[in-house]
Amino acid sequence: MVSGLNHAMHKMQERSILDKAITKAGFDPDDVARWTNEELTTNMAKIFPDLYESANCPSFEIQDVIGGKDNIYGQAQKTITGSQGNYKVVSKGLIYIKKLALNSVRHVASVAGHELNHVADYVSGSYAGWLNKYNNNAHSEVKAYGWELSMGTPEYLFNRQMYNHFLSLTK
Repeated sequence: MVSGLNHAMHKMQERSILDKAITKAGFDPDDVARWTNEELTTNMAKIFPDLYESANCPSFEIQDVIGGKDNIYGQAQKTITGSQGNYKVVSKGLIYIKKLALNSVRHVASVAGHELNHVADYVSGSYAGWLNKYNNNAHSEVKAYGWELSMGTPEYLFNRQMYNHFLSLTK
């Protein structure tokens, strides 16, 4: 009996910050997210209230394919104007999420959180600052992937190859 309780206690302690945020919002991380665009938007606001607010409360839109590429699971929409050293970046207040990411609440939350980090960078001016200084988006990507790592996104959902690629561009 004690062994079983110890096992259960350790299991509860092992839950990631991501899973805790999902559970606190009233969802099971392993459930399939059978959500409409509106439900996805509302539910991401519940799961990540502070991050959602810092991104100026964007909407989410489910897409079968994003940008004609099969390997993209999320994309924060923006407008870039100007030229090197004087770029202006404005959020369009919209994040595309690939339909396949809704295979679990955990998966869609990880992707949505990553993209919310980009939108927060657009809103704060950090993205434009990095773009003007380095002429690439590597710093925003490293920040978004770092957020995923800090949240405890499972390795099977985390794109370590892309993280390492963007990390190498910041050196």
